[in-house]
Amino acid sequence: MNLTILLIMFGTVIAQSISEAMFPILYDCCTEVAHHIPRRWLRRNVLMFEIQKGGDLCKIPAVILYTRHKKLCASPQNRNVKKWMKQKVESHEKMGHQTRKKNKGKKRRKNMKEH
Repeated sequence: MNLTILLIMFGTVIAQSISEAMFPILYDCCTEVAHHIPRRWLRRNVLMFEIQKGGDLCKIPAVILYTRHKKLCASPQNRNVKKWMKQKVESHEKMGHQTRKKNKGKKRRKNMKEH
């Protein structure tokens, strides 16, 4: 009897670790949100954002702000975050599907006329 309980517990642990590896988004929900985010910090540090809707998997609505080294969960009712997201979406729509050409390390040479 002790062996069957041990096997069931071991199987449960294995199943949980496999499901976390296969579905990491299910375990990556915001549980708390920051209500004050400075505009200056948004402009300088945030690379992208994602909207978390409150529902079955994630209990609360949030805006997930991704920086270079971490993520921050912000309140979707925050006025600074709303304005910043609106600006980002508008600038993205203006650009459309155009991408910026990357300079591949070649410097432009100016034609110099010798007098």
